[in-house]
Formats: sequence, structure tokens, C-alpha cells
Amino acid sequence: MRRLFAAAAVATLAVTAFAGPADAGNVKAKVPGGGGYGRYVDSGDKVKACDTDADGRSVGVKWKVPALGRNGRFANDRGSGTCKTRNYGFREGKVIKVKACQVQSGRWYTCSRWKRTRT
Repeated sequence: MRRLFAAAAVATLAVTAFAGPADAGNVKAKVPGGGGYGRYVDSGDKVKACDTDADGRSVGVKWKVPALGRNGRFANDRGSGTCKTRNYGFREGKVIKVKACQVQSGRWYTCSRWKRTRT
């Protein structure tokens, strides 16, 4: 019985020692009803706001990294079929949340729920 527990403990340690954060990487938040999306891209710590519809509205992305006390937002006003990208230097392993919103005449509305991943 002791050998079984020892083997299980060694296996657990081996798996956790070599695995990265379970939710690290990219995340995409879609504007409800369509029109575009916001995205966090782990490679380069990029946040993107992408407009996919020629509907007269822009797409904005809001982001926050609570552990660092950092947050921000920006809109892509370049038109349909484009993305606006901002690069940030976030410390690794921190939770980042993004949401996508419709933006028109400077007004932010119809936002997605926060999507979460790690930097």
C-alpha cells in the first residue's frame, strides 16, 4: 500500500513540475450579436480589437490585470476587416481579463462578458 501511495506521489510531482499554467495563453471575447472581437495574445503580450462587420460601429476592447493594478481600453476605428493591436509588457503568470464592446460616437455599449487567461 505504501508503494502505491509513493508511486502516485512521484507521478503527481512529475506532472506538476513540467506542466505550465493550465489556462495560460490566448483568449478571445466576441461582441454579443457579432461585429467583432477582442483578443489577448500571449506571444508578445498583445491585446487586439478586431472589427469584422461593416455596420458603422467600431469594436473596442477593455482589459485588466487585477494583480498588477493595471487596466485599459482602446477602440479600433479603422473599419471592417481590420484589427488594432497594442503591445504590453505584463509579468508572466498573472490573470488577465478581456471583454469586447461595440463603440459608436465614443460611446461603449453591448459588451461581452470578461474572458480570462494568464499572461
